[in-house]
Amino acid sequence: MQLSDIDEWNVGALRTISTELDTELRTVTQVADELEKVSQLPGWESPAADAARGKIKSVRGNVLDDAAVLGAIQQLAEETAAAVTTLQTKLADLRAAVASHNGHLSLSDSGEVSISGTPQEVAKLQSVADDLETQAKALIHQAEDIDNDCAEVFGHVVKGDITA
Repeated sequence: MQLSDIDEWNVGALRTISTELDTELRTVTQVADELEKVSQLPGWESPAADAARGKIKSVRGNVLDDAAVLGAIQQLAEETAAAVTTLQTKLADLRAAVASHNGHLSLSDSGEVSISGTPQEVAKLQSVADDLETQAKALIHQAEDIDNDCAEVFGHVVKGDITA
């Protein structure tokens, strides 16, 4: 993970995914509610009715499992968008802090802060550069954590671990 990866994360797309999944989640929940009503089959009592009720309840269970997956991904998209927005703001602040030192500091994509100037200027800015580098590397670490959290959730989705 690099600082440019934080810049390139598309928060708008994450928010769009979250909104669209929220709409789909409401639709799927309504379908589950309707299946609950349909499964009653009032006035029909027979082995065939019992089989139909069982099948409808099974389908409803599958729909609820799908709703749980949609809900998990929707929540993940929303939380990821918020976390990435925070990272992008902190990165912009960090870059502003680097730039405020009249070109004596530069920030690499991997988070290293370099100092240019006379030996006295370098000595004077060393602790500032070290602090800014620590902040940059912390942002990269946080971005990796966010990415790992997403991978973990999608791993559970793929394995079928998320159910109603």
